[in-house]
Amino acid sequence: MIGVTMNENMKSFIEGMILIVFCLLLLTLAKAEPTGYNLNYNIYPETNELTLQQGTDYTLYINYEVNTTNDLPFMFNTISPEGIIVTVMQKRTTFSDFTLPLYFHIGNIEPGKYPVELSTKVLYGGLVNERRTIFYVNVVKAEKVAFKTSPYTNEYPKLELTNISTRNLLLDANNNQTILLQFKNLGSGAMFKLNAIVDSEDKNKVHVSFNEQYFQLEKNESKNIIMTVSLDENYSILYTPIYLYALESTSKQQFDLGQINLTLKTQNIILAYTKETNTIELTNIGTDFVNLNIDTNSKEFSMILLSNQKYIYTADKNDLYANISINGKEYQEIEFVNDADNDLADDKKILPGITASVSGFFTLGTGSYVWLIILLTILLLFAIIYKLFLARNAVFGNHIYVKDLKLVDNKGAH
Repeated sequence: MIGVTMNENMKSFIEGMILIVFCLLLLTLAKAEPTGYNLNYNIYPETNELTLQQGTDYTLYINYEVNTTNDLPFMFNTISPEGIIVTVMQKRTTFSDFTLPLYFHIGNIEPGKYPVELSTKVLYGGLVNERRTIFYVNVVKAEKVAFKTSPYTNEYPKLELTNISTRNLLLDANNNQTILLQFKNLGSGAMFKLNAIVDSEDKNKVHVSFNEQYFQLEKNESKNIIMTVSLDENYSILYTPIYLYALESTSKQQFDLGQINLTLKTQNIILAYTKETNTIELTNIGTDFVNLNIDTNSKEFSMILLSNQKYIYTADKNDLYANISINGKEYQEIEFVNDADNDLADDKKILPGITASVSGFFTLGTGSYVWLIILLTILLLFAIIYKLFLARNAVFGNHIYVKDLKLVDNKGAH
Protein backbone atom coordinates (compact mmCIF):
# COMPACT_ATOMS: atom_id res chain seq x y z
CA MET A 1 0.00 0.00 0.00
CA ILE A 2 2.81 2.34 0.87
CA GLY A 3 4.49 1.72 -2.59
CA VAL A 4 1.30 2.48 -4.44
CA THR A 5 0.82 5.74 -2.54
CA MET A 6 4.40 6.88 -3.34
CA ASN A 7 3.94 6.22 -7.07
CA GLU A 8 0.75 8.25 -7.13
CA ASN A 9 2.41 11.14 -5.28
CA MET A 10 5.34 11.13 -7.76
CA LYS A 11 2.92 11.14 -10.66
CA SER A 12 1.00 14.04 -9.20
CA PHE A 13 4.22 15.93 -8.60
CA ILE A 14 5.39 15.49 -12.20
CA GLU A 15 2.03 16.59 -13.57
CA GLY A 16 2.11 19.64 -11.33
CA MET A 17 5.58 20.57 -12.55
CA ILE A 18 4.47 20.23 -16.17
CA LEU A 19 1.54 22.50 -15.48
CA ILE A 20 3.76 25.10 -13.83
CA VAL A 21 6.22 25.06 -16.76
CA PHE A 22 3.34 25.45 -19.21
CA CYS A 23 1.99 28.41 -17.28
CA LEU A 24 5.39 30.03 -17.18
CA LEU A 25 5.74 29.50 -20.94
CA LEU A 26 2.40 31.15 -21.54
CA LEU A 27 3.41 34.05 -19.35
CA THR A 28 6.69 34.45 -21.28
CA LEU A 29 4.90 34.48 -24.60
CA ALA A 30 2.44 37.02 -23.32
CA LYS A 31 5.27 39.31 -22.27
CA ALA A 32 7.13 38.77 -25.60
CA GLU A 33 4.17 39.93 -27.71
CA PRO A 34 2.21 42.50 -25.75
CA THR A 35 -0.66 44.42 -27.27
CA GLY A 36 0.61 47.24 -29.59
CA TYR A 37 4.12 45.79 -29.90
CA ASN A 38 5.06 45.37 -33.58
CA LEU A 39 8.09 45.39 -35.93
CA ASN A 40 7.86 48.40 -38.25
CA TYR A 41 10.94 50.29 -39.56
CA ASN A 42 12.39 51.52 -42.87
CA ILE A 43 15.98 52.19 -44.04
CA TYR A 44 16.79 55.23 -46.22
CA PRO A 45 20.49 55.59 -47.20
CA GLU A 46 21.70 58.94 -48.59
CA THR A 47 22.99 57.15 -51.67
CA ASN A 48 23.76 53.64 -52.80
CA GLU A 49 26.94 54.63 -54.63
CA LEU A 50 30.13 56.49 -53.62
CA THR A 51 33.16 57.59 -55.63
CA LEU A 52 36.29 57.89 -53.51
CA GLN A 53 40.01 58.29 -54.11
CA GLN A 54 42.57 55.84 -52.83
CA GLY A 55 43.67 56.75 -49.31
CA THR A 56 40.65 58.94 -48.46
CA ASP A 57 37.80 58.80 -45.92
CA TYR A 58 34.09 59.46 -46.15
CA THR A 59 31.09 59.31 -43.79
CA LEU A 60 27.79 58.09 -45.19
CA TYR A 61 24.56 58.48 -43.19
CA ILE A 62 21.69 55.97 -43.09
CA ASN A 63 18.29 57.17 -41.90
CA TYR A 64 16.03 54.73 -40.01
CA GLU A 65 12.32 55.41 -39.60
CA VAL A 66 11.00 53.38 -36.64
CA ASN A 67 7.32 53.08 -35.71
CA THR A 68 6.79 51.08 -32.50
CA THR A 69 5.50 51.53 -28.94
CA ASN A 70 8.37 49.73 -27.26
CA ASP A 71 12.14 49.78 -27.60
CA LEU A 72 13.58 47.57 -30.32
CA PRO A 73 17.14 46.24 -30.04
CA PHE A 74 19.06 46.92 -33.33
CA MET A 75 22.38 45.26 -34.17
CA PHE A 76 24.63 46.32 -37.10
CA ASN A 77 27.43 44.70 -39.07
CA THR A 78 29.23 45.39 -42.41
CA ILE A 79 30.89 43.18 -44.99
CA SER A 80 33.40 44.81 -47.38
CA PRO A 81 36.29 43.71 -49.63
CA GLU A 82 39.87 43.86 -48.43
CA GLY A 83 41.20 47.39 -48.80
CA ILE A 84 37.87 49.08 -47.96
CA ILE A 85 37.26 49.50 -44.22
CA VAL A 86 33.73 50.37 -43.08
CA THR A 87 33.17 51.09 -39.37
CA VAL A 88 29.72 51.17 -37.71
CA MET A 89 28.31 51.01 -34.14
CA GLN A 90 27.43 47.46 -33.10
CA LYS A 91 23.97 47.93 -31.53
CA ARG A 92 21.34 50.41 -30.51
CA THR A 93 18.00 50.15 -28.70
CA THR A 94 15.30 52.63 -29.62
CA PHE A 95 11.62 53.03 -30.46
CA SER A 96 12.05 56.27 -32.53
CA ASP A 97 13.79 57.44 -35.71
CA PHE A 98 17.58 57.64 -35.75
CA THR A 99 20.56 58.16 -38.10
CA LEU A 100 23.34 55.61 -38.42
CA PRO A 101 26.77 56.84 -39.64
CA LEU A 102 29.00 54.57 -41.76
CA TYR A 103 32.69 55.49 -41.75
CA PHE A 104 34.51 54.54 -45.00
CA HIS A 105 38.28 54.38 -45.40
CA ILE A 106 39.74 53.51 -48.81
CA GLY A 107 43.11 51.84 -48.60
CA ASN A 108 45.57 50.84 -51.32
CA ILE A 109 43.05 49.00 -53.46
CA GLU A 110 42.95 48.84 -57.25
CA PRO A 111 40.54 51.29 -58.94
CA GLY A 112 37.21 49.68 -59.63
CA LYS A 113 33.65 49.25 -58.41
CA TYR A 114 33.23 47.25 -55.16
CA PRO A 115 30.13 46.18 -53.18
CA VAL A 116 29.76 46.90 -49.44
CA GLU A 117 26.96 45.26 -47.39
CA LEU A 118 25.27 46.62 -44.26
CA SER A 119 23.39 44.07 -42.12
CA THR A 120 20.63 45.33 -39.78
CA LYS A 121 19.26 42.82 -37.21
CA VAL A 122 16.32 43.33 -34.83
CA LEU A 123 15.40 40.98 -31.95
CA TYR A 124 11.62 40.60 -32.17
CA GLY A 125 9.38 38.08 -30.44
CA GLY A 126 12.27 35.89 -29.51
CA LEU A 127 13.36 35.79 -33.17
CA VAL A 128 15.99 37.73 -35.14
CA ASN A 129 14.81 39.75 -38.15
CA GLU A 130 17.61 40.71 -40.61
CA ARG A 131 17.73 43.16 -43.55
CA ARG A 132 20.68 43.65 -45.91
CA THR A 133 21.51 46.93 -47.71
CA ILE A 134 24.07 47.00 -50.57
CA PHE A 135 26.30 50.01 -51.39
CA TYR A 136 28.80 50.36 -54.23
CA VAL A 137 32.11 52.17 -53.94
CA ASN A 138 33.85 53.43 -57.09
CA VAL A 139 37.52 53.59 -56.20
CA VAL A 140 39.60 56.00 -58.32
CA LYS A 141 43.33 56.66 -58.26
CA ALA A 142 44.74 59.08 -55.72
CA GLU A 143 45.28 62.69 -56.81
CA LYS A 144 47.10 65.63 -55.24
CA VAL A 145 43.83 67.19 -54.13
CA ALA A 146 40.96 65.22 -52.55
CA PHE A 147 37.83 67.09 -53.62
CA LYS A 148 34.73 66.95 -51.41
CA THR A 149 32.65 69.63 -53.05
CA SER A 150 30.11 67.14 -54.39
CA PRO A 151 28.03 64.78 -52.22
CA TYR A 152 29.22 61.17 -52.08
CA THR A 153 32.45 61.79 -54.02
CA ASN A 154 35.96 63.11 -53.52
CA GLU A 155 37.40 62.24 -56.93
CA TYR A 156 39.23 64.71 -59.14
CA PRO A 157 37.17 66.99 -61.42
CA LYS A 158 37.09 65.89 -65.06
CA LEU A 159 35.77 68.53 -67.45
CA GLU A 160 35.06 67.54 -71.06
CA LEU A 161 33.88 69.51 -74.09
CA THR A 162 31.25 67.04 -75.23
CA ASN A 163 29.90 69.05 -78.18
CA ILE A 164 30.77 72.17 -80.19
CA SER A 165 28.75 73.74 -82.99
CA THR A 166 31.85 74.24 -85.18
CA ARG A 167 35.63 74.27 -84.92
CA ASN A 168 36.14 76.11 -88.23
CA LEU A 169 35.29 79.80 -88.52
CA LEU A 170 35.21 81.80 -91.76
CA LEU A 171 34.98 85.38 -90.64
CA ASP A 172 34.96 88.86 -92.20
CA ALA A 173 37.04 91.66 -90.72
CA ASN A 174 34.91 93.96 -88.57
CA ASN A 175 32.42 91.13 -88.00
CA ASN A 176 31.69 88.42 -85.37
CA GLN A 177 30.47 84.83 -85.10
CA THR A 178 29.14 82.74 -82.18
CA ILE A 179 29.90 79.13 -81.24
CA LEU A 180 27.91 76.90 -78.88
CA LEU A 181 30.05 74.94 -76.39
CA GLN A 182 28.62 72.07 -74.33
CA PHE A 183 30.55 70.93 -71.23
CA LYS A 184 30.14 67.98 -68.85
CA ASN A 185 31.91 67.30 -65.56
CA LEU A 186 32.57 63.58 -65.10
CA GLY A 187 34.43 64.04 -61.81
CA SER A 188 33.92 65.84 -58.52
CA GLY A 189 32.06 69.14 -58.53
CA ALA A 190 34.25 72.19 -58.98
CA MET A 191 34.46 75.79 -60.21
CA PHE A 192 35.97 76.32 -63.67
CA LYS A 193 37.21 79.34 -65.65
CA LEU A 194 37.20 79.37 -69.46
CA ASN A 195 40.17 80.84 -71.33
CA ALA A 196 41.32 81.20 -74.95
CA ILE A 197 44.79 81.71 -76.45
CA VAL A 198 44.92 83.47 -79.85
CA ASP A 199 48.01 82.32 -81.75
CA SER A 200 48.59 85.38 -83.93
CA GLU A 201 51.14 88.16 -84.28
CA ASP A 202 48.21 90.56 -84.41
CA LYS A 203 46.25 88.89 -81.59
CA ASN A 204 45.05 92.18 -80.11
CA LYS A 205 42.73 92.52 -83.10
CA VAL A 206 41.05 89.15 -82.40
CA HIS A 207 38.47 89.30 -79.60
CA VAL A 208 37.16 86.18 -77.83
CA SER A 209 34.43 86.36 -75.17
CA PHE A 210 32.08 83.98 -73.29
CA ASN A 211 28.60 84.64 -71.94
CA GLU A 212 29.82 82.80 -68.79
CA GLN A 213 33.54 82.63 -68.14
CA TYR A 214 33.19 81.22 -64.58
CA PHE A 215 30.84 78.31 -63.92
CA GLN A 216 30.23 75.57 -61.31
CA LEU A 217 29.51 71.99 -62.35
CA GLU A 218 28.61 69.10 -60.07
CA LYS A 219 29.36 65.49 -60.93
CA ASN A 220 27.70 64.38 -64.22
CA GLU A 221 26.22 67.87 -64.68
CA SER A 222 26.24 69.54 -68.14
CA LYS A 223 26.20 73.17 -69.23
CA ASN A 224 25.99 75.18 -72.49
CA ILE A 225 28.12 78.29 -72.97
CA ILE A 226 28.19 80.69 -75.93
CA MET A 227 31.55 81.83 -77.28
CA THR A 228 31.84 84.90 -79.54
CA VAL A 229 34.78 85.66 -81.87
CA SER A 230 35.18 89.04 -83.60
CA LEU A 231 37.84 90.75 -85.73
CA ASP A 232 38.92 94.36 -86.09
CA GLU A 233 38.34 96.02 -89.45
CA ASN A 234 41.99 95.99 -90.51
CA TYR A 235 42.80 92.40 -89.47
CA SER A 236 44.59 90.77 -92.41
CA ILE A 237 46.12 87.46 -91.24
CA LEU A 238 44.64 84.67 -93.33
CA TYR A 239 44.69 81.77 -90.78
CA THR A 240 44.65 81.99 -86.96
CA PRO A 241 44.34 79.07 -84.47
CA ILE A 242 42.53 79.70 -81.16
CA TYR A 243 43.29 77.27 -78.30
CA LEU A 244 40.62 76.68 -75.61
CA TYR A 245 41.25 75.52 -72.04
CA ALA A 246 39.55 75.59 -68.63
CA LEU A 247 41.22 76.18 -65.26
CA GLU A 248 39.90 74.48 -62.09
CA SER A 249 39.88 76.97 -59.23
CA THR A 250 41.07 74.74 -56.33
CA SER A 251 43.84 72.62 -57.83
CA LYS A 252 44.65 75.00 -60.75
CA GLN A 253 44.48 72.00 -63.02
CA GLN A 254 44.23 72.93 -66.70
CA PHE A 255 41.84 71.04 -69.01
CA ASP A 256 42.71 71.11 -72.71
CA LEU A 257 39.57 71.66 -74.81
CA GLY A 258 41.13 71.61 -78.29
CA GLN A 259 41.42 74.40 -80.85
CA ILE A 260 39.26 76.47 -83.19
CA ASN A 261 40.48 77.31 -86.69
CA LEU A 262 39.81 80.92 -87.73
CA THR A 263 40.12 81.79 -91.44
CA LEU A 264 39.79 85.31 -92.74
CA LYS A 265 37.07 85.54 -95.40
CA THR A 266 38.57 86.70 -98.73
CA GLN A 267 37.28 86.76 -102.34
CA ASN A 268 39.95 86.75 -105.04
CA ILE A 269 39.47 85.72 -108.68
CA ILE A 270 42.20 85.16 -111.27
CA LEU A 271 41.15 85.44 -114.94
CA ALA A 272 43.16 84.06 -117.88
CA TYR A 273 42.08 84.50 -121.53
CA THR A 274 43.58 82.43 -124.40
CA LYS A 275 43.00 84.29 -127.68
CA GLU A 276 43.89 81.36 -129.96
CA THR A 277 41.06 79.19 -128.55
CA ASN A 278 38.75 81.93 -127.24
CA THR A 279 38.90 80.28 -123.79
CA ILE A 280 38.33 82.01 -120.45
CA GLU A 281 39.71 80.37 -117.29
CA LEU A 282 38.44 81.65 -113.91
CA THR A 283 40.07 80.46 -110.64
CA ASN A 284 38.87 81.34 -107.11
CA ILE A 285 42.01 81.68 -104.98
CA GLY A 286 40.11 83.29 -102.09
CA THR A 287 38.82 81.56 -98.94
CA ASP A 288 35.15 82.35 -99.59
CA PHE A 289 32.83 81.34 -102.42
CA VAL A 290 31.78 83.88 -105.08
CA ASN A 291 28.71 84.27 -107.27
CA LEU A 292 29.88 84.20 -110.89
CA ASN A 293 27.84 85.54 -113.83
CA ILE A 294 28.87 85.38 -117.52
CA ASP A 295 26.83 87.29 -120.12
CA THR A 296 27.56 86.97 -123.84
CA ASN A 297 25.55 88.38 -126.72
CA SER A 298 23.94 84.96 -127.20
CA LYS A 299 23.46 83.57 -123.67
CA GLU A 300 23.74 84.27 -119.94
CA PHE A 301 24.37 81.92 -117.02
CA SER A 302 25.29 82.07 -113.29
CA MET A 303 27.06 79.75 -110.86
CA ILE A 304 28.79 79.57 -107.47
CA LEU A 305 32.56 79.22 -107.60
CA LEU A 306 33.92 77.67 -104.39
CA SER A 307 37.32 78.31 -102.84
CA ASN A 308 40.15 76.76 -104.94
CA GLN A 309 37.64 75.90 -107.67
CA LYS A 310 38.28 76.55 -111.38
CA TYR A 311 35.85 77.16 -114.25
CA ILE A 312 36.73 77.14 -117.97
CA TYR A 313 34.46 78.66 -120.64
CA THR A 314 35.13 78.30 -124.38
CA ALA A 315 33.25 80.67 -126.69
CA ASP A 316 31.38 79.36 -129.71
CA LYS A 317 30.92 81.07 -133.09
CA ASN A 318 27.88 83.01 -131.81
CA ASP A 319 29.74 84.66 -128.93
CA LEU A 320 31.23 88.07 -129.66
CA TYR A 321 32.13 89.06 -126.09
CA ALA A 322 31.85 87.92 -122.43
CA ASN A 323 30.78 90.31 -119.69
CA ILE A 324 31.95 88.76 -116.36
CA SER A 325 30.41 89.84 -113.02
CA ILE A 326 31.46 88.78 -109.50
CA ASN A 327 28.87 89.01 -106.70
CA GLY A 328 26.69 91.24 -108.88
CA LYS A 329 29.46 93.70 -109.74
CA GLU A 330 31.05 93.94 -113.19
CA TYR A 331 34.51 92.40 -113.10
CA GLN A 332 35.82 92.38 -116.69
CA GLU A 333 34.69 92.24 -120.33
CA ILE A 334 36.42 90.06 -122.93
CA GLU A 335 36.06 90.58 -126.72
CA PHE A 336 36.49 87.36 -128.66
CA VAL A 337 38.45 87.06 -131.95
CA ASN A 338 36.21 87.46 -135.08
CA ASP A 339 35.55 84.12 -136.78
CA ALA A 340 35.59 85.78 -140.25
CA ASP A 341 39.27 86.61 -139.85
CA ASN A 342 39.98 83.00 -139.04
CA ASP A 343 38.12 81.84 -142.19
CA LEU A 344 40.15 84.25 -144.42
CA ALA A 345 43.36 82.93 -142.97
CA ASP A 346 42.26 79.39 -143.70
CA ASP A 347 41.50 80.31 -147.40
CA LYS A 348 45.01 81.68 -147.88
CA LYS A 349 46.51 78.48 -146.57
CA ILE A 350 44.92 76.35 -149.32
CA LEU A 351 45.95 78.52 -152.36
CA PRO A 352 47.98 76.40 -154.94
CA GLY A 353 51.47 77.27 -156.24
CA ILE A 354 55.16 76.74 -155.70
CA THR A 355 55.32 79.66 -153.37
CA ALA A 356 53.28 77.75 -150.89
CA SER A 357 55.59 74.76 -151.21
CA VAL A 358 58.71 76.83 -150.83
CA SER A 359 57.31 78.56 -147.81
CA GLY A 360 56.77 75.15 -146.37
CA PHE A 361 60.45 74.48 -146.58
CA PHE A 362 61.17 77.68 -144.70
CA THR A 363 59.15 76.46 -141.86
CA LEU A 364 61.44 73.50 -141.32
CA GLY A 365 63.99 75.55 -139.50
CA THR A 366 66.70 78.15 -139.77
CA GLY A 367 70.46 78.12 -140.47
CA SER A 368 72.83 76.70 -143.12
CA TYR A 369 71.08 73.32 -143.34
CA VAL A 370 67.91 74.95 -144.63
CA TRP A 371 69.72 76.85 -147.40
CA LEU A 372 71.63 73.69 -148.44
CA ILE A 373 68.36 71.78 -148.75
CA ILE A 374 66.88 74.60 -150.87
CA LEU A 375 69.94 74.65 -153.21
CA LEU A 376 69.91 70.88 -153.66
CA THR A 377 66.21 70.99 -154.42
CA ILE A 378 66.68 73.64 -157.14
CA LEU A 379 69.54 71.65 -158.76
CA LEU A 380 67.46 68.50 -158.69
CA LEU A 381 64.57 70.34 -160.31
CA PHE A 382 66.76 71.62 -163.17
CA ALA A 383 68.22 68.15 -163.71
CA ILE A 384 64.76 66.67 -164.05
CA ILE A 385 63.69 69.35 -166.54
CA TYR A 386 66.86 68.84 -168.58
CA LYS A 387 66.41 65.09 -168.69
CA LEU A 388 62.78 65.31 -169.72
CA PHE A 389 62.97 68.07 -172.35
CA LEU A 390 66.50 69.30 -173.18
CA ALA A 391 68.76 66.27 -173.29
CA ARG A 392 69.74 64.61 -176.60
CA ASN A 393 67.84 61.55 -175.56
CA ALA A 394 65.12 63.48 -173.77
CA VAL A 395 62.00 61.58 -172.96
CA PHE A 396 59.73 64.18 -174.47
CA GLY A 397 62.21 65.96 -176.86
CA ASN A 398 62.84 65.58 -180.67
CA HIS A 399 66.05 67.58 -181.19
CA ILE A 400 68.50 67.32 -184.19
CA TYR A 401 72.00 68.68 -183.59
CA VAL A 402 74.47 70.01 -186.37
CA LYS A 403 76.80 67.14 -185.67
CA ASP A 404 74.07 64.68 -186.46
CA LEU A 405 73.22 66.44 -189.77
CA LYS A 406 76.80 66.10 -191.01
CA LEU A 407 76.70 62.43 -190.38
CA VAL A 408 73.53 62.11 -192.40
CA ASP A 409 74.97 63.99 -195.43
CA ASN A 410 78.10 61.84 -195.56
CA LYS A 411 76.06 58.72 -195.56
CA GLY A 412 74.02 60.04 -198.51
CA ALA A 413 77.14 60.78 -200.68
CA HIS A 414 78.23 57.18 -200.83
